Amino acid sequence: TLLPSVRGKALHYIDAAGRRAAKEHANETALGWFDRALQLEVRRPWLKGRAEALHILGRRAEEEATLHALDASSAAEADRLEGAMLWAQFYTATGDYAAAGAALQRAQALAVTLGDRHSQARCRCEGALIDWRQGDYAAAQVGYAAALELSGGGPLAGEADGPPDAGPDDGPDAGLDVQGEAHYGLGLVYRQQGHYEAARAELGLALAVNRQLGDRRHEARTLNALGSVAGLERDYAAAADHFSAALQLRELIGDRAGVGTSLMSLAQVYGSLGDYSRVEPLLHQALEIQQAVRNRWEEMLVLNELGILYTAVGQYAAAVDFLTRALAHSRTIGSEIGAAYVLCNLGQAQRDAGALAAAAQSMAEGLRLAQEQGDVNLEAIYLGDAAALSLRTGEPAAGAAQAERALALFAELDLPLSCTAVYGTLA
Repeated sequence: TLLPSVRGKALHYIDAAGRRAAKEHANETALGWFDRALQLEVRRPWLKGRAEALHILGRRAEEEATLHALDASSAAEADRLEGAMLWAQFYTATGDYAAAGAALQRAQALAVTLGDRHSQARCRCEGALIDWRQGDYAAAQVGYAAALELSGGGPLAGEADGPPDAGPDDGPDAGLDVQGEAHYGLGLVYRQQGHYEAARAELGLALAVNRQLGDRRHEARTLNALGSVAGLERDYAAAADHFSAALQLRELIGDRAGVGTSLMSLAQVYGSLGDYSRVEPLLHQALEIQQAVRNRWEEMLVLNELGILYTAVGQYAAAVDFLTRALAHSRTIGSEIGAAYVLCNLGQAQRDAGALAAAAQSMAEGLRLAQEQGDVNLEAIYLGDAAALSLRTGEPAAGAAQAERALALFAELDLPLSCTAVYGTLA
């Protein structure tokens, strides 16, 4: 048993070391310090720090147990607000959007009661991310815009010292974290809508904020998003550079789910270049990571990519199997955007396997979703695929009309290379 004076000094040192490690994104180290502190005394800030480190490290069972312990230690409204936000983050990561939404409602109500604009803005960002994943881009755009307005375009007045028990990420730049999140989210919305220049502009603003705050986790996420925009524009060298930079940062800070995402992104580049021997091991590695961290959104994306791979190499039964699993995941977590993309690839696999009726059904459902979501690039891809299918089913007039519409949309998006396959259909 430590003497009170020694114990106090030890706790002070451990607390400072844990906070410093968390601020430097040394998450394994931070977790070790918080665990040592909690062995001596249970304090809410250390439980919070432990939960945040475990979230990044992808250790979901331990994260969930820590959040329950945090709930048990929280009585003040500000504490319950922070706990609800952490639960929303947990449920979003595991794809339980109904539970995430319920946690956000609790957090939003507490934030309004406390007059905490910063937390209100964080709630709007988290809710907008869920809207985006469910394909409701209009609602996502409204949510991110509201978050920017709440953040006031800079650090929030009167909050320079942070809330009680402020963590390592709170302080005079508290408003900037929301702005970075909102600009990142708007970049995703514009990317899906085919507005690539606007997407790059928003992601560039997010990246500048991430770097100003020294937020390496979100810097890596933004770099990965910039890589995906470059990939959609078929600038594969730039895409690979962004994905590699993101992967390096994610490995450095121990962001397991992020590592899996970047591995999948690099696999997409190699697949676009036809280097399939490098694609398969990366995707299986990414799948193993996302299953381990219970990230069902990212797991769905990897299953989709495996389906694309096996379609490309002519293994249609395997392709349909992976894509069917991906579609089931998208429906389980309520992701309309995921379903729209998976159905596109499933239709292609079914068409190439000779299951034309099934392909037509998948394409029709997916095209409807793409049009409802305003995803112009995906709509054009569907129309090009439908044109090729129409030719195989003996409907040349319908195929020609679909191809002409696809070409018009690709021209609108300034994606001339995407027209190649459609021209082949018209020929």
